[in-house]
Amino acid sequence: FGAALATIGAFRYACLRPMMRVSCHAFSCPRVGGLEFRQALHSLPNLKIIRLECGADPYVFMPEGKDWCHVGHTITIGKEGAVYNPSLEVKARAYQFDSHRPSKSIMKVGKPGIASCGNGIKGKQGGKNDHRITSYVQALEVLARSTDSWVSTFEGEEGEGIGGCSGEMRYVV
Repeated sequence: FGAALATIGAFRYACLRPMMRVSCHAFSCPRVGGLEFRQALHSLPNLKIIRLECGADPYVFMPEGKDWCHVGHTITIGKEGAVYNPSLEVKARAYQFDSHRPSKSIMKVGKPGIASCGNGIKGKQGGKNDHRITSYVQALEVLARSTDSWVSTFEGEEGEGIGGCSGEMRYVV
């Protein structure tokens, strides 16, 4: 639960020090709070939360229930709901405030550590291995060696949208 504690700590620090920019990059972060916490966190202009998810990591969708939600922006590495495989192509996608994200029903989680992925793989080895930091490091290394560049825009922001001066765009940094 280190990523959840880091998220809560970054929120508290940003609240106590509004003149400082606070950034939290959390790997494998579960749902942290409810809708009120999410709204409070997203309202802080000096706080940026980036969550990194790998493959079929089942812990990012816990705890279950409608009372819990993710906070911040999400970067997924690999296909969501598919067990990470280093021999396959790795793609990173960014979702702004978790919007435009594929349905979370792709990944169904039963007991902790037991994943049932959309690709028919069941058992402890499937998603639990994707929760290990080594899976995240391997996925990032494969992505670094690939010809694909790192994500620069959020999913679902194709088209004109709202532009700033001189066609300014918002990028993932």
